[in-house]
Amino acid sequence: MGDITKNFSYSEFSHSNTALKNGWDNSIPDNLKPNIVRLCTSLLQPIIDATGWTCIISSGYRSERLNKAVGGVDTSHHRTEIG
Repeated sequence: MGDITKNFSYSEFSHSNTALKNGWDNSIPDNLKPNIVRLCTSLLQPIIDATGWTCIISSGYRSERLNKAVGGVDTSHHRTEIG
């Protein structure tokens, strides 16, 4: 499935129905991709591997425009740390 780990992909972190509906680009900037990799490889994937837990990313990265549209705060971790 994934291009980050076996269970996670960049596309699921950048997916947004709101962005799609409005034709907005919600691509993850290259400088933030290491944060997603770290989250997946250091926390999420090891939990899945150890427990079999199922994780669905419903809101990963949010562009500034998307974050405002969904009522996110300026300091949202969706903007910088992905989490």
